[in-house]
Amino acid sequence: MVRATASNGWPSQKAFRRRIGALKSERKLDPALMARAFGCDSSEFGHFADEWVFSHVVSFAGHHFRTDEIDGKRRRICPTCCAGLQSARFEWELPQITQCPDHGPLTGSCACGNPLTWSDRHMWVCNDCPAPIWELPPAPMAGPSDLPFERYFLGRLGRSVPVPCPILDALPLPMAADVAEAIGGVLEIGYALSLPDVIDDERARRRERGYRSLAAGDVGRAFSPAVDEFRARTGNISPKQPIASLGFIAGIPALHARGGEKLNDLLCAGLGRVLGYPVHDLWRTDYLDGEWCAGDLGISMAQLIAKLRDGGWMSKCPTDADRLFVPVDVVWLLRRAAG
Repeated sequence: MVRATASNGWPSQKAFRRRIGALKSERKLDPALMARAFGCDSSEFGHFADEWVFSHVVSFAGHHFRTDEIDGKRRRICPTCCAGLQSARFEWELPQITQCPDHGPLTGSCACGNPLTWSDRHMWVCNDCPAPIWELPPAPMAGPSDLPFERYFLGRLGRSVPVPCPILDALPLPMAADVAEAIGGVLEIGYALSLPDVIDDERARRRERGYRSLAAGDVGRAFSPAVDEFRARTGNISPKQPIASLGFIAGIPALHARGGEKLNDLLCAGLGRVLGYPVHDLWRTDYLDGEWCAGDLGISMAQLIAKLRDGGWMSKCPTDADRLFVPVDVVWLLRRAAG
């Protein structure tokens, strides 16, 4: 409402609401009333407008974002864009965006030092300073100016040239950002049961680092330190649940979400390269513990190894420390031979 009031030259939000015939704050306004206030066709307005879907979700450009991820108090802007457009952009409110792709970092402070908030009396000034926002100097560059993940994110919002990333393209956009951050977290800290909270700039660095690994289609380098640390802590990695060796990665909702199939395949391939044997499913592999197999067949480990050698299957059986793992199909053949 602050944005609409300022960009249309109305003296107050009350004047805006009077113009559209809605004095009470509502979560969703009639596009026809809004279009009348903006002086455009309702179908055109409805296509571009933000739309409240539920009380906790907002839809923009076909993507859904949780409102608890959008800062409803402080606002960030690109002074150069504000000077040229005399308007703000919705993506500036999303935590996944830290820079304007054309002009550099967004700023959340006025020239006088006060934070910019959505309670400011006007879109273009803070409450204590008459200087317009577009006179602000550019924010200092806190990190690299080349941010491929943010370019990808803006491309999916329709705000820049689309950049395909097959691993993430089928996932909801906020979920794709979470995946990139999680992979970046593994690269940063290795094995951990949870991803530590950090400031926004650090989260942005994690996303960029993780996205580069995902875009290259190789996460084995990210997994190697985590797997080594897990093995050092536990002494072994159960092939029944190889995902456990990646700690908090096992809790990524994207692994169970529609559109996460390619991500699962990539993680299986990367984890398999690190473990040294194929992983076909992150939660269930096609290998069984050798000691369990021997007990199931009613023979000793020495007898099991002899049978594996005689059948030419020993090369198919990976080891970890002093443990032997047997492919499920080989176990079935041994059972059949035992009668």
